[in-house]
Amino acid sequence: MHNAGLPFSNYVVRARVLHCLSLFTGVPGLKSVCSDDGLGSRNGWGACVAGGRGLSLHMEGLKGRAGHDIKRNAWNEHLTRQPPQNTGFLITANMAAYPPEPVDTIDWRQVGFKIREVAGHVESHWSKATGTWSDPDFVVSPYLRIHGMAPALNYGMQCYEGMKAFRSPDNVINMFRPGMNAERMQHSASFVSMPEVPVDHYLKCCSLAVGMNAAYVPPYETGAALYIRPLLYGSSAQLGLNPPEEYTLVVYCVPTGVYHGTEPANCLILEDFDRAAPEGTGSAKIGGNYAPTLRHSDAARDAGYGITLHLDSKTRSAVDEFSTSAFIGVKKNGDKVKLVASSSKNVIKSVTADSALRIAESFGWETESREIPYDEIKEFDEVIAAGTAAALLPIKSITMKSKNEKITFAAAETEPGPVCAKLLETLRGIQQGKLEDKHGWLYKVEKPVFGRGTGVHRAGP
Repeated sequence: MHNAGLPFSNYVVRARVLHCLSLFTGVPGLKSVCSDDGLGSRNGWGACVAGGRGLSLHMEGLKGRAGHDIKRNAWNEHLTRQPPQNTGFLITANMAAYPPEPVDTIDWRQVGFKIREVAGHVESHWSKATGTWSDPDFVVSPYLRIHGMAPALNYGMQCYEGMKAFRSPDNVINMFRPGMNAERMQHSASFVSMPEVPVDHYLKCCSLAVGMNAAYVPPYETGAALYIRPLLYGSSAQLGLNPPEEYTLVVYCVPTGVYHGTEPANCLILEDFDRAAPEGTGSAKIGGNYAPTLRHSDAARDAGYGITLHLDSKTRSAVDEFSTSAFIGVKKNGDKVKLVASSSKNVIKSVTADSALRIAESFGWETESREIPYDEIKEFDEVIAAGTAAALLPIKSITMKSKNEKITFAAAETEPGPVCAKLLETLRGIQQGKLEDKHGWLYKVEKPVFGRGTGVHRAGP
C-alpha cells in the first residue's frame, strides 16, 4: 500500500481502515490517503479516502498517536461513540466500476467454508417507542456491541437466515430467492416473540450488505458464492422474562464454497436426541434448534458419517430432516421420476428443497410433499440433502444402529446420482446466471447509494 504523501499522524486505526478499503476495492498498489488537515478536529471525526475505485469512508474516533499498533480492542474502543446527527452522511460509495472485480487477496480456487475478513456488515434497529425499523447502517467493524443482559444472550431470543449471492458471466451480482428467506425469518421471529422484519426492509438490508461487499463475491468461474447471514435478536438489557424494548437486525457476508463438499455422504440417524418437540420450534430457524445437535454431529463425523438425520420425535417412525438440510427422496420407474419431500410441521421450510422441486416439475417430473415413513427410505433410488450451505448433497447410505440397518443407494456410491446431478446442474446454472431464470428467483444487487435520506446514519461498532 502506498502513501500519497499526506501525514497519517492522527489516525490510530489507519492500517485497519486502509486494509479494509484495499480489500474492498481489490486494486493492487491502491493509493490511499488519510488526511489530518483539520477534518479530524470536527466533533472527533476523521476522514479516510481511497483512490483506485473511488471508495471513500468517513468514520468517527480515528484520532490516535502516530505508530499505534492496530488491535481489535482499540478498534472497538475508538468506535463506541455515536456520530453527530447533523453530518449529512458518513459513508459514501462512489465505485467507478460496479460491481468491482473480486479481490486478489483470496485464492478463489480454495475458498473453503470459513470466516474471512470482508468490508463490513449492516445493522438496523427496532424500538418499541417508534414501532419501526431504522434505516440500515453499514459498519466496518465485524464486532457487535451488546449488553450482557440482552435476552438474545440470556433467553435465546434470536433467529437467523442463510442465503447466497452469485456473480454472473456478465458480472452482475444476484441474490437467490431472498424474498422466501425474508418470509421464513418472519415465521421464525414469531416463534421467539420478536417483531417481524418487513420483506422490503429485509431486502434493503441484504442488498446493502452484498453491495458493499461486492468485491468478495467470488469469480463466476469458481462456482463459489457470497454466503449471506441475516441475524435478528433481542438487543436491549432485560432482567425480567418479558419482551425487551429494542431488537437488532444485522447482515454479515462471507465468501464460501460448499459446506459438505460434493462427494456422496454416509448418514447416521440420531436416535438418542430429539431435535424438536412435536409441538415445538422445529420449523423456526433459531439457534436453539442447532447448537444441541453439534455434539451429536461431531461424534457421528468422527465415526465416519458426513451428515445426520432426524426422525419425528413423537413416534420415531417418520423422516423429519437432516441436521443441516431438508430431506428429498427420489423414485425412478423407467423414464418416470418422482421427488418426495417431508411435509412434517417440525422441519424448516427449505428454499433449496423448494427450488429443487420446482425445477423437477419443469422437467415434467412428479413431486410430493408428505409424511415419509422410515420404512419407505429403502424404496428410494436416491436421497438428497438440500440446503443453502450444502446445496444438493447426494447421500450414499443411511444407518439406523438400533435396527442394525444400513440402507445404501447404489446410484450415489461414488458420485451424485443422475437425478441429483441434473437438479444440481440446473440449480447452479440458474443461480450463476448461466441458465434463463424462468421462475424469477434472481434478485439483482444494485450499486449502493448513500446520502441524506438513503439510510446510512452512522459508522460504529
